[in-house]
Parts: sequence; structure tokens; C-alpha cells
Amino acid sequence: MKKLYFLIACLFPLFLIAQNDVIRSETGNTKLKVTDFCVKSVEFDDEYQSFVIDLEYKGDFFNYPILQIEVDGEIVANEEEIYDFYGQTEGIMTHVIATQLEALPENFTVIVMDGMEFVPIRLPYPCEE
Repeated sequence: MKKLYFLIACLFPLFLIAQNDVIRSETGNTKLKVTDFCVKSVEFDDEYQSFVIDLEYKGDFFNYPILQIEVDGEIVANEEEIYDFYGQTEGIMTHVIATQLEALPENFTVIVMDGMEFVPIRLPYPCEE
């Protein structure tokens, strides 16, 4: 019986590693593409000093959507990579992200990430439908 426990203890970490790779390949950013998204609108909320972003997702589901605003290669909103939702399903969701800016910049990029893998996807705004 001790041999069985020893064998399980040795093989279990390998099982977890294999399962993690399968989960990442099925649910991680490996399946997210720029063409799956459309940034419908971006507005600046003066009262709460934040950006209000309507993001359309054309896939099934992705985990912990993190949105950021980038200006000239610098993250200017949601530097902490905070998410407000546990996931985003197909359709449009409104995301609110805090910033230190006092207005909507002229040229910016919206970045979206799956909060499990943190691989940034830069989205054009307005989107090309």
C-alpha cells in the first residue's frame, strides 16, 4: 500500500501539469483573436475619473476580462490589471476602468487580456466591422 501512495505522490504533480496545459490551450488566450472583439464606444466619466468602455465579444466565453488604455506605449488606465467581471460571454459588456487622466486622449489603444494568462491583445478603436 505504501508503494501505491508513493507512486500516486510521484505521478500526481505530472498529472496537474498536463491538465493545466490542456486547460490553457482550451480556455486561455490561445483562442482569443483581435477579430473576436469590437470596441463599440469609449467615453470619459468626469465624475469618477474613469473610462467607460463598451466591448463586444463574438466568442463563447473568456475568463476575468482585464481592460486597459494605452497611449504612446504607456498604460494610462488600469495599470494594476484589475478585473470587474469573472468572465465575458458573447455580446456587449460595459467595463469601467479608473485612470489618472483628466480627459479622453486623442490617440489611444484599448488592450484586453484574459486574467488567467495576461497576454495583451491590442484592439483598434473604432473597430473595423
